[in-house]
Amino acid sequence: MSESKRVRWWSDGNRQLRADEHIGPFVKEFGKEGLGCKGDLFHTLCRSIVGQQISVTAADAIWN
Repeated sequence: MSESKRVRWWSDGNRQLRADEHIGPFVKEFGKEGLGCKGDLFHTLCRSIVGQQISVTAADAIWN
């Protein structure tokens, strides 16, 4: 993921999580991907919650 598409606090969060003895090994292995959003962070959060609660097809129907 390009730096410009990552949420602005990703680097700080990644650094803090890497220091954790339990989560750190996973972040070191997979953390380079980053977290991104489609513009509005609240909208992205809502999309994620809906996507986790119902099928992707139903979620697409809600958002499109």
